[in-house]
Amino acid sequence: MPDQRRKLRFSVAFFQKHFLSLIPFIPKLVMQVDNAWKSHILQAFTEVFKKCDPESSMKLVCLSAVEEMLFLISWIREIPLLLTLLGDKNPLATKDVLRLQLHLAQCGTHSQELDNMQYTLREFYSTCPCDGDISYGPFMKLEREIQELSVCCLYYFSFMDPSLLQSVAGCCLCEYFNNMMRK
Repeated sequence: MPDQRRKLRFSVAFFQKHFLSLIPFIPKLVMQVDNAWKSHILQAFTEVFKKCDPESSMKLVCLSAVEEMLFLISWIREIPLLLTLLGDKNPLATKDVLRLQLHLAQCGTHSQELDNMQYTLREFYSTCPCDGDISYGPFMKLEREIQELSVCCLYYFSFMDPSLLQSVAGCCLCEYFNNMMRK
């Protein structure tokens, strides 16, 4: 029995020593793998987090990785607001933000956060208050290339929220937009 305990202690020490150096890479890895792998990696990470000693260096490294993943989610949530604030004042910056959004969507790593983005993204296109007058967002004044990039981003939502669909449709039905598209 003492031989088995020694082996167990050795394997735990070996595991902690080598896993400790891998944990900081988890957030970046999760951002780059497809959803099937992401699920397995996060599941394994969760097991390690739950089982490690609360006072261990492993727990501290895990907490740091969790913090980094939460920051990524917070940044994703800021994209629609940033698009609306940039508007048509700085088309190059708006284009860069849209490229980032498209890249995140194509990676598919944070699909739920991207879907949640729809609720604040509609102001970028148009809003229709109770009085029925449509208020057009910055989307309408952007160059056609940037508008197309924005529309490409819509493809990657797992569903289309009716309010965002109404917002985009409002732009499509606008006389100004129709005249611009004919050019």
